[in-house]
Amino acid sequence: AAEAEARAHALVLMWVADGERLKRRSGRPAAPTPPPAETSWFTGLGHDARYALRLIARTPGPAAVAILTMALGVAAATVLFSVAWGVLVKPLPWPDADRLVLPEETRQGATRRIPRIITNGTYLAWREAPTTIEALAAYSPRTITLSGAGDSQRVRIADATASLFAVTRAAPFRGSLFTEADEDAGKAIVLSYRLWQRSFSGRDDIAGRIVQVNGTPHVVTGVMPKDFAFPDPDIEGWVPLKVRSPVVPGGGSWIQTFTAIARLKPGATAAQAAEEATARARTAPDGMALTAMFGSAGAANVTAKPLLEALTADVRDGLLVLLVAVGLLLATATANIAG
Repeated sequence: AAEAEARAHALVLMWVADGERLKRRSGRPAAPTPPPAETSWFTGLGHDARYALRLIARTPGPAAVAILTMALGVAAATVLFSVAWGVLVKPLPWPDADRLVLPEETRQGATRRIPRIITNGTYLAWREAPTTIEALAAYSPRTITLSGAGDSQRVRIADATASLFAVTRAAPFRGSLFTEADEDAGKAIVLSYRLWQRSFSGRDDIAGRIVQVNGTPHVVTGVMPKDFAFPDPDIEGWVPLKVRSPVVPGGGSWIQTFTAIARLKPGATAAQAAEEATARARTAPDGMALTAMFGSAGAANVTAKPLLEALTADVRDGLLVLLVAVGLLLATATANIAG
């Protein structure tokens, strides 16, 4: 009886009109179903994807801007990275290419700089008894008219000493290479694989064929492999180059300029090769022609850089700046989407 009186008194205090019915009411389940205690990684990814799609559908304009900005950043970064890798980092396609160096000659007090050239006096003095290099070669690209293989055509070739093939360690794909004995006459030519296929239909009997180079007969001695391209992919032939003495019989001097390439001996560095070339250049005959070219009669100075660094010197800074700019664009796009 006391318990019944206490319950009735409590119902009065709580202002409940129908306390007995409220007491008997069963509890209702929560409206949303709680997530399971353990879910897989794919389940969470699916939830995130559906949530992202709902957000895109809710705000299509900003979503399109974010997607296009991100796509532009990724595409530009991919393209620039590929270009930078191919130009600045990818090894050159020759055996031990890291031992190839490109020397450059100038004069103390010179008023003008001619990039990537060396004179015949320096070349011959250095080639006579080198201690830091295995081989030294000279080359000079030019455009010629080639005939004797269908219609006449303009072709990029390189005048080169026979030692060029030893420096690059290249072997012919067909026939043979010209030798130092061919440099005096200069009437031989080695074809690129591309020119051989395009103008001679890949004939196996190409060696010994006569072609006209600027109207002068040249004998085809051989064809280079498909992947050989020196000094650049546009070169389609190589003819002998004779490096002549700077001393003219009977008095006077004669200057000849070209680009040179050297292969370092194992353990030698580009700086050591440059020091040796400078010392040899200062023993070479001098003349008024050198003063006219460099604007100074000062002592010779020769620098030497790894071939890859020398070939990319003109574009390296520009590519690095573009790469940094594209990286910043990609970072900005990512930050915008994150925001």
